[in-house]
Amino acid sequence: MNPCEHSSERLNHPVRHSPRRWRACPALLPLLFLLLTRLLSFGQTYEAVSREISVFNFGTPFPSVEAISREVSVFNFGASFPSVEAVSREVSVFNFGAVFPSVEAISREVSVFNYRVPPLGFSVGSTNILGTEINQVPFTFLTLLDLTNLSLTLQADDSHLQILGVTPVSPEVVSVALGTVSSNGHPIAFTLNSGAIPATTHVLAWLNFQGITNLDSAIVPLIITHSTATRASGQVVPVATANGQVILIMTNSILVASAKPQFGITLYGLPGATYAIETTTNLALPDWQELERLFQGGPILPITGLTNTAAQQFYRTKQVGP
Repeated sequence: MNPCEHSSERLNHPVRHSPRRWRACPALLPLLFLLLTRLLSFGQTYEAVSREISVFNFGTPFPSVEAISREVSVFNFGASFPSVEAVSREVSVFNFGAVFPSVEAISREVSVFNYRVPPLGFSVGSTNILGTEINQVPFTFLTLLDLTNLSLTLQADDSHLQILGVTPVSPEVVSVALGTVSSNGHPIAFTLNSGAIPATTHVLAWLNFQGITNLDSAIVPLIITHSTATRASGQVVPVATANGQVILIMTNSILVASAKPQFGITLYGLPGATYAIETTTNLALPDWQELERLFQGGPILPITGLTNTAAQQFYRTKQVGP
C-alpha cells in the first residue's frame, strides 16, 4: 500500500451506518480530525478497520466504537462514558475528557489511558484489640495525581477508643497534623511531596489508638468524612474513601458472621476462656440450644461446621469457664 493511503472497510457484522472510504496522506491528518468531528453525532455507532491510522474524535457523549488498527488507534472524546473496544498492533491511545469511561483494549506495543481526573482512593483498615491494648490500623492510599495536600475527618467513638496520633510511613508525606477533636470527629491533614508519591496502592500512615475500659465490648466503626485533595495547580479533586472498624473486647465476647467464601462465624473473646456456642430459630422463645464448647486460645477463634437449616437462624456465645 502507498504510505499516504488510508483505508477503512466494514467488519463482518452489520452496522447502523454505511462505512466511508477515503484516501489521504498523513500530512492531512488534522483535516481528518475536522471531517470526523463533523461526521460523528450523538448516539451513533461506528465500527472500523484501519490498516494505518484510526482516529475517532467525538464532541458529543456516549459514542459506541469498535475498531481494529494495525498501526495507531487514537480515541479522543470530549464527553463522559464512551464505550470503546479496540485492538491495536502498535499504539492505542484513549484520551477522555471525563472520568469512568468503559474501555476494553488490546495493544501489542503501547496502551495509554489519559483521563481528566484519574482515580484517587483512601481507606482506613480494621483490627481487633483487647482491653486497654494499644494498636494501629493503616491509612491506605492510591493516586496518580500530583497531590500536595490531603485532608479528612475521622469519626470514632471516643467513649471506646482514644486516638493517640498518626505516624507517616510513606516518602511523600512532608508532614501530618491531627487537629482538635470536635463533635464532627478528628481532623487530619497531610502535606505531600507530589514528586515522591508511589504509583501503586501503599500505606500512607498508621492511625494509633488505645481502648477505653469504662464500657463493655463493642464494634467501633472508623468512618472517613469531609475528605478533599489538592493538586499542585490548586485544583481540588474528589476522594473515594473506604471505612474500617475496631473490634474492642473488654469482658463479653463478640460474634461476627461472614457469608464469603462460605457461611462462617468468628468468635472474638478473651484468650484462655471457654465459650458455649448456642443457637435458636426464634428470639421470642427461651429455647436456646447449646451446639458445642470451645476453648479460646487467642483473641480470634473461627467457628466452623455451622449450617442454617431453618428460614432464620440465630447464634450467641456465653462464657462458661474458667
